[in-house]
Amino acid sequence: MENLPRTPFLLTDPPLGLDPRDVRRLVARRAVRRVLRGVGVRADVEDSVLLRAQAAALVLGPGQVVVDYSAAWLHGVDVGPGRPGHGPDVLDVASVAGRRATRHSGADGCRRTVAPDEVTPVHGVAVTTPLRTAADLACRWGRGDAMAALDAFCRQHGVEAEAHRPMIARFAGRRGVTQYRELVPRIDPRAESSRESWLRLTAHDHGFTWLEPQVDTWVEGYGWARLDLADRRRRIALEYDGAEFHAGDQQQVDDEKRRRAMVREGWVFVIVRGGGFVEPALSVWVGELRAAYDDRSREPCRRYARGEGAGRHPRRG
Repeated sequence: MENLPRTPFLLTDPPLGLDPRDVRRLVARRAVRRVLRGVGVRADVEDSVLLRAQAAALVLGPGQVVVDYSAAWLHGVDVGPGRPGHGPDVLDVASVAGRRATRHSGADGCRRTVAPDEVTPVHGVAVTTPLRTAADLACRWGRGDAMAALDAFCRQHGVEAEAHRPMIARFAGRRGVTQYRELVPRIDPRAESSRESWLRLTAHDHGFTWLEPQVDTWVEGYGWARLDLADRRRRIALEYDGAEFHAGDQQQVDDEKRRRAMVREGWVFVIVRGGGFVEPALSVWVGELRAAYDDRSREPCRRYARGEGAGRHPRRG
């Protein structure tokens, strides 16, 4: 493996005289990993936007622009129904200026109208801009993934709600624009993962509009604690525990310790786990959240004087 280059290469056209059988063996041994369909790189080379662009350049043809999930991937936004964190199986590309859609086996081609100011180079590769990419995904993806994309592009590239207004007007009549228009006012860059975006959107869809993302609060005997979504006034927290993140690991232990401390302080937790966005699990946690609000509505909300706690706990650094 030491003789392999540290840049991506076509698996069907391996470097240094290796034949495809050698490459297949290296892939099977995990000495080479696939970046895109038909494109590999040494397994010890770290992922980066530059690496992704170098891989895309091997597949992209003239007059083609990377779009959709692959464009988000090249912008470093790993969200959506593809393979977050692992790259797309094939490169989503659009042929512009009247060119034919690509037939390359490593690319999923289409024809699309893309204005010149909606294309930007990413390490020399033509990609739709963050704004245009977010707009396309908001129209093409399901609501949860679309919300996650809009949040992520706002968080990572500063594409705020106001920037979408001209694009919404331009997309008038396009399939999916109604969803796009509806979701833009809900953009919130504080969501730290796609599932947090899903959770906030689903809660709001069921009428729980008081929940705020990434709430920091001081807990006596514990310290500062951060919550995925919370209603500070009613002390209700809604959090997502994905099995991919919390399967008996240290994070799970830390979460349980934090939650026990907060329950002692009067907080109520509703926990959503993997599969919680479809029935019957969806109705279960929505019912738990509604019950928590019903219980808190029957007791007086705690009222705080301005600056309560000043001098009793440190400022959040």
